[in-house]
Amino acid sequence: MDQNAAVEWARTEAGRLRSIPQPQSHSVVTAAVEFLRLRAPRTAFYRAASSASGSVSYIRTIVVEALESWASFVEDGLAESIPYERRYRIDAATDLMEQVTVLLQDKRVHPAVPVMLAGAALEEVLRSLYDTSEAKLTGVASIAKYGEALKAAGVIDKTDAHQVTSMAATRNAAAHGEFDKIDLATAEVFAQRVNLFLAQHSPRSDG
Repeated sequence: MDQNAAVEWARTEAGRLRSIPQPQSHSVVTAAVEFLRLRAPRTAFYRAASSASGSVSYIRTIVVEALESWASFVEDGLAESIPYERRYRIDAATDLMEQVTVLLQDKRVHPAVPVMLAGAALEEVLRSLYDTSEAKLTGVASIAKYGEALKAAGVIDKTDAHQVTSMAATRNAAAHGEFDKIDLATAEVFAQRVNLFLAQHSPRSDG
């Protein structure tokens, strides 16, 4: 279903939900929520529709509004924009990596410090991908766990996942005080790897 057909479907179903008797609306509501899950995952439209509770009439009203609001959102061209959550996290990662560059040049700072900061930037990039996907995280959120979830969902490939696992190990060594494993050369290579991952997975490189 292309975007135009999806918008037409959403408006048609919203109209149908307004007119059909309440006892017949359950299956239509279910289909509408599933539609939003597939077409607009992790958005306010899907969250509103999927979390609606109360009377049948109220739930139906919320789902209708979610469908119509999503359709208007797409028609206004906003669906082609970078999601705010992703743009915010990519910007944060970029700012962090600028600080990493400064710290790497400061001989008073132990190389573990820029490694931990670059690790935070990497986690922001991964979270930006996670927040705009259908990936499912298991366990406590971490660089490695985000990598596993994104690979399982097909958001990143096997090579990317291997890179994430390797970078997570370096970041953890720095965070856990294993300073004998973190010298300046290691920190510089780590920063280069994070910058490359950021460039590859920023919205600008998504085409």
